[in-house]
Amino acid sequence: MKSLNISELDTTRFGLIVSKIDDTNLLLDKTYRQRLKDAKVKLVISRIDNERIVELNKLEDIGFRLKDMQSTYRYDLVGDNFAGSHASPKQVEIQKAKKSDANSVARLALESFDAYGHYFTDQRLDKESCVAIYADWAKRCCTDKEVADIMFIARIKTEIVGFLSFKLKKLDQKKYGYGLIGCVSSAHRNKKIFSSIVSDSLTWGKEKKLNWMEHNVLTTNYPVNRTFAKLNFRIVKSFSTLHYWIN
Repeated sequence: MKSLNISELDTTRFGLIVSKIDDTNLLLDKTYRQRLKDAKVKLVISRIDNERIVELNKLEDIGFRLKDMQSTYRYDLVGDNFAGSHASPKQVEIQKAKKSDANSVARLALESFDAYGHYFTDQRLDKESCVAIYADWAKRCCTDKEVADIMFIARIKTEIVGFLSFKLKKLDQKKYGYGLIGCVSSAHRNKKIFSSIVSDSLTWGKEKKLNWMEHNVLTTNYPVNRTFAKLNFRIVKSFSTLHYWIN
């Protein structure tokens, strides 16, 4: 029997049973959806490649609703295109985060991710719980190696003004750095701080002999999309996040 893929974190956060399933064959199977209902699953969250339009339309027909769209950016570290790190803006230091930075990055995430992403676009989810997801994620990226292998922070004197975390992954025997959560404080945006963090992360990836670095970005997050384009990342795929409520 196929797993129901219950998300323990989301279930605890929202006080209802949440499942994360990306297999469209399962999602379109009435018998499997009945299993979800019998297990008292209330919300199904799915990420589906945008190339699979026919399947996306079929999911919409049975009640799935689009909540966000993202593009996947990749920078190949194997070859001659890598130019090394760019100089950081004046007074900004890019460092590796310590566990003692966890509360600061959590507060920065609370500020930066209000009304952001597929959780917030679902009007049936509690908004305080939605923003708490990002703060908790940022904090765990700073303290738990099971969540993130490294977090880079941008610091001006004693203040953390930005961060970006990564998990090391493998695909077809190739190693790459998978971007997790990152942001820059609203007071310090448009100062090339995020591009400096990304640039230093590329140097780190090169030193680690990774094959590439990868990030998912909301298609509507125009400043971050521009940053990756300017740093010569390329889009390799895109996907949609859908929510399905079982009433």
